[in-house]
Amino acid sequence: MEAKPGQARLSHVAQSSPPPSDAVAKTPPEQVKNEYAGLIQTLIVRNRIYPAEAQRARMEGTVAIRFLLMADGKVKKLAIAQGSGHEILDRAAKETIRRSSPFPPIPAAFKTDRIDMTLNLNYKLD
Repeated sequence: MEAKPGQARLSHVAQSSPPPSDAVAKTPPEQVKNEYAGLIQTLIVRNRIYPAEAQRARMEGTVAIRFLLMADGKVKKLAIAQGSGHEILDRAAKETIRRSSPFPPIPAAFKTDRIDMTLNLNYKLD
């Protein structure tokens, strides 16, 4: 009975051109991007929170959460893009992101110094 994050939607906000490492240079950029998005999701799954109080009250919903992921992996501008209708689930989604950060640094293949991320955290009782 845990929250299940949805797919992260990535969009570039700013551009920079750090020199790529040998490992990144040999891997197709889209593969690096997909692997990084998967890593972010894995970290969020490990740290997700579905409050016991919400479970006891049979609260379910989806929280669309948005944040700016900086080059060093730190999170800025964490906000609820669309609430679940339950304040406790919205707060839990924000706390999940806080607990998951800092994330690994953004790979050079992104050619950006920040990523605007929006993802859904689904809270559903089985």
